[in-house]
Amino acid sequence: MITPSVGAVIRPSVSLSKLSHLEKQEKVETDMQLKGQLDVRERAQCDQVKIQTDVVINNRTNRKNTLYENELSYADSTIRSLEDFRVAQYQSDRTGVLNVKSLPVLSQCM
Repeated sequence: MITPSVGAVIRPSVSLSKLSHLEKQEKVETDMQLKGQLDVRERAQCDQVKIQTDVVINNRTNRKNTLYENELSYADSTIRSLEDFRVAQYQSDRTGVLNVKSLPVLSQCM
């Protein structure tokens, strides 16, 4: 049997409990650091997905706006052509001759 030196007190339960407590604390700190790193990675991935989603939504919105603008411009040109036709028709009613050259749409068709 080993005898302790004078003044030394061996308390294995205390030192083991402190050691296990320190190990647990280090494990918790390590887990927290890993979780923090994972949170940062997850946030970065979420941000990337959000950016990609925003880009897709913006592209769709831009395409819809472009289609809408094209439809409006087509409608405007159609309305202008009809107005030109009405003006030409009015002039032909007055003169008896329909001026086709003044109508851009009809002159392209002929």
